[in-house]
Amino acid sequence: DAEQGLPGTLVERNYKGSTVDALIRLDDGQDVLANRFFDADDPEFDYRLGDTVKISWVKDSEWLLPADA
Repeated sequence: DAEQGLPGTLVERNYKGSTVDALIRLDDGQDVLANRFFDADDPEFDYRLGDTVKISWVKDSEWLLPADA
C-alpha cells in the first residue's frame, strides 16, 4: 500500500543541486528511481547506501516513465 510505503534498500543516490535521485531496490527485487528535493537541513534526509527505506508518494503526483527514458 503506497500510503504505508514500499520497503526497499537504497542502492544508489545522485545529488543534482536542488534534487537528489535515489535508486531503491524493493524487497521483491524491482528497482525504483525516486527523485525528491534536497534539503541539507532536513534531519530525516541522512540516508546512506544500504539503508532500509520506505518509499511513498502523494496520490496522483507520480510520473511513470519507461525504463529506457
